[in-house]
Amino acid sequence: ETGTGKELAARAVHAYSPRRFGPFRVVDCAMLSEATADRELFGPDGAFTAKGATIFFDEVAEVPLAVQPKLLRILESKELPGGKKLDARIIAATSRNLAEEVQQQRFRQDLFFRLAVARVRLPPLRARKIDIPILAKHLVRGLSAPIELSPQMLSLLEGYDWPGNVRELRNVLERGA
Repeated sequence: ETGTGKELAARAVHAYSPRRFGPFRVVDCAMLSEATADRELFGPDGAFTAKGATIFFDEVAEVPLAVQPKLLRILESKELPGGKKLDARIIAATSRNLAEEVQQQRFRQDLFFRLAVARVRLPPLRARKIDIPILAKHLVRGLSAPIELSPQMLSLLEGYDWPGNVRELRNVLERGA
């Protein structure tokens, strides 16, 4: 679901990996079009040009069908246009069910299988209420104005279903501050 912390999870994988000293690049696939894909992915400052990088494809289900074969070719061959080797870890996330997107022919099956090497599901916050106090305390540390999280306040936070997940929790805490 949106707001569950997919990018934060990808950043954590990067931070605790041998690639932690390389760049972390985010490709916002919802903003990627057939016309901008070459520049965003392979241009001088493109995501694939960074050596030792972790590249996070946010909302990968949004990659245009016309761009998917090129992306698959690079992931399969580990070679960029011009013969340069791909030196990056790829992490892809989506709030959509990619298997269903494949069945509806909106996402290539071969690309799905290439990306689905290791799958991690981030459950919504309502399914992991035990995390709410820890997350709230962490989020409060990043606020410009401190707020106190009393046991009563934490109990109220745990009693809510958080349809907007961690993003909504953060916004509520910011509003409270």
